Amino acid sequence: MTKKRIVCAVFSLAAICFYILSVHQMHLFEEKLEDVSFAAKGGLEFVVNPYQNEQNGVLWREDEGVQVGNEDLDRMAETTAFALHGRSDYLLETIWVLDTESTESCIVSSALSYKLFGNADGKGLNLQYNGHSYEIVDIIKHEENLFFYEPTEHMGVTYERFTQKDDDEKTLDIIEEDMQRTVGNGAVLDYTIIRMLLDMLLLVVPVLVGVWLIKDIRTYQKGSGSKKEKWIWGLILGIVIVVLLFEIVRNIHFPAELFPEKWSDFEFWARKFQEKKEALIFLAKIPKTLFDMKILQIIKNIVIYQGIAILAELLLLFQLYRRKELDG
Repeated sequence: MTKKRIVCAVFSLAAICFYILSVHQMHLFEEKLEDVSFAAKGGLEFVVNPYQNEQNGVLWREDEGVQVGNEDLDRMAETTAFALHGRSDYLLETIWVLDTESTESCIVSSALSYKLFGNADGKGLNLQYNGHSYEIVDIIKHEENLFFYEPTEHMGVTYERFTQKDDDEKTLDIIEEDMQRTVGNGAVLDYTIIRMLLDMLLLVVPVLVGVWLIKDIRTYQKGSGSKKEKWIWGLILGIVIVVLLFEIVRNIHFPAELFPEKWSDFEFWARKFQEKKEALIFLAKIPKTLFDMKILQIIKNIVIYQGIAILAELLLLFQLYRRKELDG
């Protein structure tokens, strides 16, 4: 009996720990969705629009295999370079903001700083790239070689992405239309369906616990000797069901764009399904940048952690069921 209790305790602890880890990863995923990323479409790239408000977002592109150097120490390093135009702090978690006045400044990763200068904090030092010298104004902690800079106009750099903060008052459809008018031909990276699926996945463990709890309460209610006890267990059962339904509704996000403005628009659902399908295909086919890979890793972590939590919960319920059968 003691062995079975230890097994149940281990499964319970595993389910709780991995469920908490998956919820934490979900919070990180939601934080990433606070930034709306707009990607070039149809083989085109974005150029700087002189009428664009640079305070609304940041244009950027990623180039791998770029060589940067330290002329003083005669060192070279291969890095991933990011050309930025606009609010670099929308893309990077840094205090310093590269802007149109920062064409001689750059931000690098701690790994690149160590590679070039032998020091993970090379702030204030200079590196060379493409015939230009850049002063390092900020460092981000990262294990890969990364280099962020503001190109000058004569470099003729084109951009692949545009990132801005999410506007809660606008749907993704409206944001996409605004970006197309301002930046060029492209599409918003739409994680709406993925987020809904992850929300539903995260509900599996609480629902399993809730269903088991409801089943136990019903058993106690049926075995009650008096009407008063039956009424009390019925009240508890009602409260548990209400709480469970509330948690289900609260934790699944249904964006306003998924509902028609007029319920007489019978073609809305077919049209919306096609739009979301195309958005998922675009999301899957688009070349992945460093920032995309971070989001994909978070999604992978949620699925893995929640999968382990569900498995542990099922094994726990199986052990409890067998124990009840033996006791019965």
